[in-house]
Amino acid sequence: MKRGKVRMKTQIKNKEIAEQFADLADVFSETVDDEGLRVLASICLQLSDLDSCLVFTTTIGNSIEFSALVSNTQATMPGSTSDEPNTLSQLAMRSLRPEFSLTSVNSAIVTEFAFPLRVHGRALGAIFIEGKGQRYLSAETIAVIQSVADLSASAIYQCHQIVQTRTLVSQLKGALDSRVVLEQAKGILAERMKIDFPTAFQELRNTARREQRPIHHVAAEIVSTLNK
Repeated sequence: MKRGKVRMKTQIKNKEIAEQFADLADVFSETVDDEGLRVLASICLQLSDLDSCLVFTTTIGNSIEFSALVSNTQATMPGSTSDEPNTLSQLAMRSLRPEFSLTSVNSAIVTEFAFPLRVHGRALGAIFIEGKGQRYLSAETIAVIQSVADLSASAIYQCHQIVQTRTLVSQLKGALDSRVVLEQAKGILAERMKIDFPTAFQELRNTARREQRPIHHVAAEIVSTLNK
């Protein structure tokens, strides 16, 4: 009877973990923000059964970019109000593996775990979990949370890549549009002034310098006169 109950609890736990992994696929599908990290923190806190979880991503300069804290207590976690990752999280980000420590806060023992958000040999941030008293996580739980961290890091990385690609496409489109407008303006001036294209371009540059305006603004103004 006891084995049946244990098996049932394990099956329920595995189902919950599978559902949580499925949720992570949607959390960072469009953007990386505090709300998405809060969902991740809630999942990790549930898996660990500890007291508080802080999740954060960092910039290239290792400053905290986005962060989210989920806690079952009113206590403030190390690093939750700082612009820099706490010591254990920094260690995990350097080693690219889970780290553990026992510390004393106001004469009370606090258990701490840090899991790097690792992808392609570097850390994008970390998951920091703590609990009151001397408490431990099983090797299985540590492996599951690190798997969650790895999956999240991959999703965050892909999201960053998508945003960068969109930005680049937008910049290239803007540059192409400016080039098209510039060529149109040269053609209009060449026809109006009966001059060749190089001379028309020089005329555009001279006007832009004289009026202290960007050349593409001058070009756009000339092209707009066609519709008047």
